[in-house]
Amino acid sequence: MTKTAGNNSRMPKTRARHNARVKVMQALYQWELNDTGLKALETQFLETQEMGRVDLEYFTTLLHAIPAELTDIDADIAEALERSSEQLDPIEQAICRIGIYELKTRHDIPVKVIIDESITIAKAFGSENSFRFVNGVMNQVAHKTRSLELSVLPGSNDSTKATAPDKTAAATGTSKPASVKPAVSIRHKTDTANASEKPTGEGTHRSSDSTSR
Repeated sequence: MTKTAGNNSRMPKTRARHNARVKVMQALYQWELNDTGLKALETQFLETQEMGRVDLEYFTTLLHAIPAELTDIDADIAEALERSSEQLDPIEQAICRIGIYELKTRHDIPVKVIIDESITIAKAFGSENSFRFVNGVMNQVAHKTRSLELSVLPGSNDSTKATAPDKTAAATGTSKPASVKPAVSIRHKTDTANASEKPTGEGTHRSSDSTSR
């Protein structure tokens, strides 16, 4: 039974886009672990997931476009980390892949919005310190791909190398186990649906995406 029913036309575009990113993160997580075909994944999510508040067009675009650019995206991650992206926790890897794709291709979305979204998703679904790692990767790639935009923003001089949590940290409970199924176990640790869409300080710039995401 398809769960896409429902009218999301009244939902703010920013929230529908956020929900699309979350679903794509879950789909890429499953794709990485199970090697499920993208078309099959798309069908599975549309038929079994709650998609009524998701920007379906953006979900489909990201789901198919990111794997098509995966070689270049993973090279950017490896450069930021100074290690292979395959050594990452799969949740963090999926979040970084989405954010880097947006940084490199979606110039209609402000860089700070992309970074903030990546951090928000990492806080909700990653391990305790995932958001710091994701923030480091995003800043590294942003300085390389969107340096002109960053140069006019305050606090844009942080270009330190990101340090990735080791996959083996899963054994100590500090990272998500690779065997966990996304549809069942990738859940919010906090209610991000209630997060403010307005800037509230460092790393929060969602309001500028109100017309572009």
